[in-house]
Amino acid sequence: MFKAWKKGHAKTLWCQGIPGAGKTILASIVIDHLEKECQKTSNDSACVYVYFDGSYRDQKTPTNVLLNLLGQLVGQREDLSQKTKDKCKEWRRRRRVPMEDLQQLAWSEIKSFTKVFLVVDALDECGTEGKTDARDDFLDRIIQLPENVNVFVTSRAQLDRRMKDAYELKITAANIEPDLRRYINYRIDRSGELKRLLATRSFNDAKLCREEIQDVVVNSVDGMFLLAERHMEMLDLQDTIGKLCITLKELPHDIRIIYDAALERIMSGGAPRKRQSLSALAWLSCSRRPMTVNEVAEAIAIQRDDKSLKDDRLRLKSLEHISSLCEGLIAVDRESGLDIFQSSAEAIVAEGCLTYLSFSDFGHVPPGEDRADYLNRFSLLNYAADHWHDHLSRGWSESNLELAVNLLVDSSKVANLAHAMSNDEIKGEAGMTGLHLVAFLGFERLVEPLSRCVNKGSRTRNSTHGRLATARTLRGETPLHWAAANNHGKVVSELIAREAEVNAKDNRGKTALHTAVRKGRREATLALLEEAKDRIDINAVDNHLSTPLILAAHHGMGVIARMLMDHKADLDAKDKDGYTALRCAASQNHRRILELLIKKGANLELNRTPDWTLLSSAVTQGHPQIVSLLLHETDEVNYVTEHGTALMCAIRYKKKDIAWLLVQNANLDVADNTGDTALHVAVREEDKSLVWLLLESGAKTTQQNNAGLTALHLAAESGKRPIVEILIDKGAELESREHHDGQTPLHIAASKGHHLVVRLLVDRGAELDAKDGRGFTPLHLATRNGHPETTQLLLSRGADKNARSKLGLTPLHVATDTAVLSALLDSGVDASIGDNNQRTALHWALVDHSRGREEAIRMLIERATDDDIDAADEDGQSALHVAVSAGHGPSVALLLLAGADMEKEDGGGRTPLQLGICRFDNNQAFQRVVWELLGRGADVNRKGQDGSTALHLAAAAGNKTAIQMLFGRAQEKPNLSIVDAEGLTAPELALKHGHTGMDWEAAEALADRRQQDGGRRKE
Repeated sequence: MFKAWKKGHAKTLWCQGIPGAGKTILASIVIDHLEKECQKTSNDSACVYVYFDGSYRDQKTPTNVLLNLLGQLVGQREDLSQKTKDKCKEWRRRRRVPMEDLQQLAWSEIKSFTKVFLVVDALDECGTEGKTDARDDFLDRIIQLPENVNVFVTSRAQLDRRMKDAYELKITAANIEPDLRRYINYRIDRSGELKRLLATRSFNDAKLCREEIQDVVVNSVDGMFLLAERHMEMLDLQDTIGKLCITLKELPHDIRIIYDAALERIMSGGAPRKRQSLSALAWLSCSRRPMTVNEVAEAIAIQRDDKSLKDDRLRLKSLEHISSLCEGLIAVDRESGLDIFQSSAEAIVAEGCLTYLSFSDFGHVPPGEDRADYLNRFSLLNYAADHWHDHLSRGWSESNLELAVNLLVDSSKVANLAHAMSNDEIKGEAGMTGLHLVAFLGFERLVEPLSRCVNKGSRTRNSTHGRLATARTLRGETPLHWAAANNHGKVVSELIAREAEVNAKDNRGKTALHTAVRKGRREATLALLEEAKDRIDINAVDNHLSTPLILAAHHGMGVIARMLMDHKADLDAKDKDGYTALRCAASQNHRRILELLIKKGANLELNRTPDWTLLSSAVTQGHPQIVSLLLHETDEVNYVTEHGTALMCAIRYKKKDIAWLLVQNANLDVADNTGDTALHVAVREEDKSLVWLLLESGAKTTQQNNAGLTALHLAAESGKRPIVEILIDKGAELESREHHDGQTPLHIAASKGHHLVVRLLVDRGAELDAKDGRGFTPLHLATRNGHPETTQLLLSRGADKNARSKLGLTPLHVATDTAVLSALLDSGVDASIGDNNQRTALHWALVDHSRGREEAIRMLIERATDDDIDAADEDGQSALHVAVSAGHGPSVALLLLAGADMEKEDGGGRTPLQLGICRFDNNQAFQRVVWELLGRGADVNRKGQDGSTALHLAAAAGNKTAIQMLFGRAQEKPNLSIVDAEGLTAPELALKHGHTGMDWEAAEALADRRQQDGGRRKE
């Protein structure tokens, strides 16, 4: 059956049996076997398990069990998944982990394995008390486990109705008899006295005696291993064969008879042993968690009058000694009936804890010592610090009360106690008093005696004097804060009755009422409001100016919010950020609180500012129920804030379900401060479904915003063809013009290169050659922005390729992209057209050469006619003049190769060479241009309108480099005798301008040598 279950033939294998039948041992064997099997699968399989124990049911909550199982699962992976890491970070910020989140993550981890085995021992011990049935909850979750999980469960036979579909394995007296006999033999072989007695018999007699012991024990225990263990312990105590035979005949069939006999032996023992025995049983039966041997050893060594630890007593106790003191009872289940002295046992344990914590050894916390090391030195310290109050509440006595008060008024021992506690909230707290601790624990019976003792002044050396109820921790918190934080209403009432300062604020400005409200502590809140109603400031503000009601509204504490309102809390108070309780409830999706606030008369108008309204706040947070309520209760649906209307907010924040709700109630054509309507916003957000909804609901397509843009302009700009099509279908104007440049949607689409939208607009009748405010057509914009596909489309549809703007520019003038230029030139565009200044496209390209337009210039020069090459603008400058003026050598070279006229004068009478000399000024770019012109035979002696040659211009500037280049590069020797309009030669002009040191003879000699060299080369 087990093998079949392991292979997956059944999801659950249920092993049932009576108490003590060995179910837990069997579960341990199964776990050991499965873990070894899983190790062979390279982490594809996992084994996880949980042991239930009736003694610690409060610790085995469904959440804790699931957390434990999740921890076991992730522990069998080499690394955590990203999902698990993210969830852990999220849960660290929460006080409680939501069960559904926890289950979802656990199920996700389970599915990451091929197979998971879950072993559950003693499921019947899972608690069924309290508000929820933990066992039923756990069983429900077992049933919901993913298909790759096999479950092994042990329990008593009381879960029949929930295990009807499981494989069933019953442990009966008959089927475990062989195991019992082997166990009895094992115990005989490991025994002391019993083994010695059998050894005194002959072999056959010893064998018969063994068999008789097996038969008698097996028949008396009825399949209960636990009872067999006790029988073997009793038999091993007999020191003669006669006593052994008598004991065999009198072996009881009920384990309780054994326990009664053990207790009788304890009670009849000597006083010191009896005290230690009862102390050990008390500690073990009343402990709030399993105790270690060292803890029990220290616990039973404590005596009431002790003032410090006695090492000689504490180190004598061993497991065997403790077991001997308890007559074997320490192995029994808690349900075995030890509650016959429960109340006195609790008192014994409480006394032990309090005495231990009061030892002088704990008068201070050793500075710098690691907490773990500190607790290891004192085995019982952690347990006593965590549980003294539990035992005192169940074992109350005047003597223990005195111990507790004396301990709690000693500030240094209180600090040590807190340091030793396991609770993370308190162990690191600084400046706490005993009353803080009592308030934290909710021990109302200690408030009055502790306050009385302190107020009259204790003789304890380290006592905390003064009014303890107003004492503050380092964070400024009073005992009332702590009682409120932990929902101890009775302690709150006790403290108020003893004149605690109810309006005291901690370092964050929070009163006890703030604390109770923030943590959702109803009982504490009610106690504060009722017991201190004449003194409490219900509208006190913290450092963020939040009142308790604002906190309740923000955190969704509905019942507490009602309490505060019933006690006349200010409904309209604002915090530091301007939030009221109304806005908090709306933004955090707390509908019932919002309804209650409105019903109680909260001012709706007060929650409306230029920035937001209640409705817009609820919209941006995505709370449709709140939006529905506010639509009914307010008139804010068309109110315009700096963020627009509520509908616009819904569209911008992608709250589609809320947008659909608002469309039914809003004026769709209300504009925001920029003139945008909801339709504009939907188009900007590129939400086709909302655009359709708005249009179907009557939104206008013609409305323009402050910039003159319609929804169609915006859709054309975004390039979303489906939205453009919807708008056109609903009557959007194709020729509507925006205010800045007077552009139509086609202009915008062309400028962005959205050729599919351009095609649609043209197909639907958009004017192809419409001009904007600068006279640009869509073709101008497509070519200027470098969109060849759009350019080709417009040309193919018949766009005017030679259309001129207000400045006389054609599409060719503004084209920059080579692919666009190619398309225009191939279409037969007129390249000779000049702008208003008579500049052709070639002029423009040369002026703009710095933008890397060499290829465009090359294309224009190659396609130009002779007339186009030498065409002059209104300043008389040809393309060559422009290239020289720009110092663009490559363009100059291309123009010269194309036959550009080097001697053409511009409007100022300057040739290209003369312009180059004017800009020479030792600039390498212009030096290269002049070098190129001279090499191509530019006339160095040609006069300009003022009679100046290139040499005159260089001499006037005193530019020796230019003069040397003219003499050394010009094909014709510069003539020094040529005079300008003033009758001055170049040397004379240089002297006139103060440029001396010119070696004109050397320059002429250079020219002569060059010409001679040139002649020889010709020969």
